[in-house]
Amino acid sequence: MKSIFCSFLVFLSLFVQAQEVIHLNAKSFQEKIQSVDGVILDVRTHKEARLGIISNASIVDYYDLNFSNKIKLIQKDKPVFVYCRSGGRSSKAAEQLLEQGQREVYNLKGGISAWQRAHLPIEMQSTIYDSDAQVLTLREFEDLIVEKKFVLANFYTQWCVPCKKMIPILNDFEKTSSTDLIRVDMDNAQDLSEHYNIEAVPTLILFYKGSEVWRHSGAISKENLQDVVSNNIKKASEND
Repeated sequence: MKSIFCSFLVFLSLFVQAQEVIHLNAKSFQEKIQSVDGVILDVRTHKEARLGIISNASIVDYYDLNFSNKIKLIQKDKPVFVYCRSGGRSSKAAEQLLEQGQREVYNLKGGISAWQRAHLPIEMQSTIYDSDAQVLTLREFEDLIVEKKFVLANFYTQWCVPCKKMIPILNDFEKTSSTDLIRVDMDNAQDLSEHYNIEAVPTLILFYKGSEVWRHSGAISKENLQDVVSNNIKKASEND
């Protein structure tokens, strides 16, 4: 009995520890980023971010009135590395991330100022923007997915770096596939987010005659995407 109780205490200790924000200095922050596949989150204003960001950072302004709703869309199965100018806003944002279900959150002590003092690299933020984003009501979306046999819907945001990486992949896919593509900016589609239970961006959903037949969260290669769509079209043809 004593052994079981001790084991429970160890488990409880590890669980509590996992729910705490881990604060790292600049060098340790960089090393951790390089060692795992995570999400880097810059919570400064866009004006501040124009001065330079940590490579591959997604920018969500802490002062944005929709900040809380936006960070809910970060993948829960990936560690999040958050920073601001000097560490204040990012500390608060890190706590919010834990409250919203993120399992592993790292905060950069001293912010990007400390990062630069350590002579670590920064880059200019990406200017990639998806001009084909659609603003749709739930009714309009449902009308679109029943018009065609197969429709691929990309639920994403303009600020999410994995979403930006998917833009050229989806552009190529659209040119070579007969499947219709709908691009939904989740910052302007709260009703769609709730109806289709979109918990992370990017999320891709393939619909067949209006019904969901496949779903994927996170980036995916053009080849894998084409394979999934082709296989589902083949199955549908065999059953029709």
